Amino acid sequence: MDQHLDTDQTLELHVKDGFIQSLSSENLSWFVDAIQGMILADRRVDEHELSFLREIISLLSDKEQAERLVAMIRERKQAELDYAGQMNRDIAFDILTILVKVALADSKLSSAEAVFFKQACRRLGYDNAFSRDMLVWAQKKLELESEYKRLKTVSGAIKDNFKRGPQTVLDAKQDLLDKGKRMEEKTLTAKNSSLRGKYVDCLVCKQPEIPFWILRKKSMRTQANIFGVSVYTSPVGDKDFCDYNLMQVAVCPKCCFASNDIHYFKGDDEMAEGFEPEKFAKEWLTTLPVRQKKRPDDLKSLNAEERSVEMSILSYDYAIMTFELLHKMDKQHESQLKIVGLQMIQAELLMNAGKRDAAEANLKKSAESLDSVFSYLEGESIFRSAALLCLIKMYFKDYAAVGQYMGFLKNYSSKEELDKTSMEYKVFTIANNRVDAAYSERESYGFDKLKSFHLS
Repeated sequence: MDQHLDTDQTLELHVKDGFIQSLSSENLSWFVDAIQGMILADRRVDEHELSFLREIISLLSDKEQAERLVAMIRERKQAELDYAGQMNRDIAFDILTILVKVALADSKLSSAEAVFFKQACRRLGYDNAFSRDMLVWAQKKLELESEYKRLKTVSGAIKDNFKRGPQTVLDAKQDLLDKGKRMEEKTLTAKNSSLRGKYVDCLVCKQPEIPFWILRKKSMRTQANIFGVSVYTSPVGDKDFCDYNLMQVAVCPKCCFASNDIHYFKGDDEMAEGFEPEKFAKEWLTTLPVRQKKRPDDLKSLNAEERSVEMSILSYDYAIMTFELLHKMDKQHESQLKIVGLQMIQAELLMNAGKRDAAEANLKKSAESLDSVFSYLEGESIFRSAALLCLIKMYFKDYAAVGQYMGFLKNYSSKEELDKTSMEYKVFTIANNRVDAAYSERESYGFDKLKSFHLS
């Protein structure tokens, strides 16, 4: 594979040396569908991708295909890739190489792009190991390019220092001291030794200095409830106890945007893939009065370090609303799965607070959501979702549905050969084992036998 993937020049030659013109009409149609699929994978088209798209369009001698590609991009209409395992291997590999180039056009490889690339590999008859190897190469390529840019920046900075002369050393030292003082003033210090705090800004309404609490690594022991939701049980060593499920969602006190993922806020971290704050804000802020009705009088209580159970449950309400709008806008299965994750944690809190009906309503909503997207999932996501569906259906004693999803897990290995060293195989095995263990004592998992979402 290395002989094909040495440099950017090799990638460009696949486009410029007559490769596209040499494709048969059938292969060209598949190629066009794959290109637009990769460009639309993360639901946005940036300038780098547009530049590459223009180059490909200019090389399409079949004007009908060129017009079809432009129309699909304009309409955000994603084509389904037909199975093309019979395609010549050299041609198939060259197409995949071009898809990698498209994915890396913006110097990032998003999870959505990686998922689409795996799908393209499967439709071309390649196995999971092959697609994983190509994605590993793509990631290494990004890391090398990033390191090159860093070294270039360092080189430029050194050159500038030589130009300015030695008298700038004291100025530079003072700049560092000033920067450190500013950072110290904005540091969020936790009383709980298992937590660390960080101030973030809302990307939607620009509200500054929102507390975001982060659990310190290896500070708490956990166990899973019957649905696999992590519950914090005891601290490690001399750390303080912290029920992080109460703390993990940050809420903007102004517009009530909420998430347990720091990448949806402005801080030192990179922003979440595909999140467009300005576009989101246009619709989110129109429904602000609905959220304000739930908002407490003491806005600081929304993100207090010692947040009450009531405020915590409210924070999940806001986070679920946030991702419901994100899902409405991006139509991505990942945002739907995010909603399910939030609902399942909130269900645990509701059950413990004696609000069983509300907790079980969350379970039903989660099952409905997973049912609706199940056929579109793959890899680790589909295994986790199948296991969760089994366990929720088992709780409500819907054993016909349990059998359906257990059957999927049992039969999957006969349809797809999984790499036994991969995370995908590990998740598949855990899902099977968890469901098997639960089914063997299914009566104990029924709603009529449980007072909480724990067996004991």
